[in-house]
Amino acid sequence: MATATKTKKSATKSAKKSKKSAKKATGGDSGISRSRDTKWTDKKVSVFKALKALKAFDSGSAKSAKVISKKAGLETKDVRHYCYHAQASGLVKVVDVEDSRGYSFHLTKAGKEIDPVKAAKA
Repeated sequence: MATATKTKKSATKSAKKSKKSAKKATGGDSGISRSRDTKWTDKKVSVFKALKALKAFDSGSAKSAKVISKKAGLETKDVRHYCYHAQASGLVKVVDVEDSRGYSFHLTKAGKEIDPVKAAKA
């Protein structure tokens, strides 16, 4: 009985590993590229409000996740998460700034025009 259970467990583990490798092979959501945007949550609304308040509307005025997180009252990882996903729908642009570490973010024209509070209620 013990060997039958072991074999079943190892088969389950190898099936999980093959699913993970298949996801990696097809690209998936990794790095800064995402295939879809997230739903409107309180955190996402906070990120958009902060970007608007900071007037981050083009690559010259793009802000780092650290600056946005302070304004939004969130962690930098949350800011990056929502900005990377919002890029998939064309609301945010991710910019690689030469003299800074990491990426900076700014709203696109579509992102600037959207009201995050109304979008969250819809």
